[in-house]
Amino acid sequence: SHRQLGDLLTPLQFRAQSAAFRWCDAVVCNSQAGADRLVAAGLPHDKLVVIGNAMPAAVFEAASPALPRRDNVLRITMIARMNAHYKNHAGFLRIAAEVHKRLPEAEFILVGDGPLRPEIERQSAELGLGEHAIFLGDRRDIPAVLASTDLAVLTSDSEGLSNVILEAMAAGVPVVAYAVGGNPEIVSAERGALIPAGNEGEFASAICRLLSDSNIRREQGHNARQFAEQNFSLDRVCRQYEDLYLNLLARKGRRRLKA
Repeated sequence: SHRQLGDLLTPLQFRAQSAAFRWCDAVVCNSQAGADRLVAAGLPHDKLVVIGNAMPAAVFEAASPALPRRDNVLRITMIARMNAHYKNHAGFLRIAAEVHKRLPEAEFILVGDGPLRPEIERQSAELGLGEHAIFLGDRRDIPAVLASTDLAVLTSDSEGLSNVILEAMAAGVPVVAYAVGGNPEIVSAERGALIPAGNEGEFASAICRLLSDSNIRREQGHNARQFAEQNFSLDRVCRQYEDLYLNLLARKGRRRLKA
C-alpha cells in the first residue's frame, strides 16, 4: 500500500520502499498522483491499482454544530495536525490575514494539535488575527466541527489523497485547496476551488468569492457530498478491494494450472 507521494521520504527510504514493492503482486495507491510517482521510479504499471480512501457512513450523517452559529459570521476551517511544516499553517494564516482585511467578521478555525502549535499561535498573533483565529486543538467530533463551518481549506504543500478534504465533502462543505498531489483528483470548480500551489493571493480571493455567495456554496457543497458518496463510501471501496483480491487469486490460479 502506497498512501502518499513519497516526496516526504528520504531518497534512501524511497528506494528501499520501491525495492520492496517489486516483490509484491500488487501495490494499492490511494491516488493517481501516488501511482504516477511509482511509475516514474520504475515500478511496472501492471503492479499498480488505484483505490481511494474509504469514508464510513457516519461522516455522511447530519451533525449538530460544535460551535454555535452567529449572525453575519462566516467560518473558514483548516483541519491539520500541527507536527509538520509541510501542512503549511503559516501559509494559511497569511491567507487568513488577507481575508480578514476584506471580510473583518470572518472567523478562522484551526483544528489539530502538535509540537508546532505554540509557533502557529504566535504567528497568528503577529498577523493580528486575535480572537478571529480559534484554535480547537485535537478533536474527535469532526462532523460536528464541519457542521459549524462555511468553507474548508487545505494549504498543504504535499498530499496523497486527503481524508480531511473527503470528510469536508461528505459533510457538504465546499473546499479550497492547493493543486498538489491527489488534490486535483477530488477538488474542482464544481466542488470548491483548486489553486496553483503557493499562490496565496488567489487562494484568499477564492475564499472571499465563495463566502460572498451562499448559493454557490450550497450548490458546491451538494456536489461535493454527492461526489464523496459515489466514489469513496466504505461499501464502494470494500468492493474495489474484493475485486482486486479475486483478480489476483484468479491470476495465481491460472499460473498454477499452466505450471
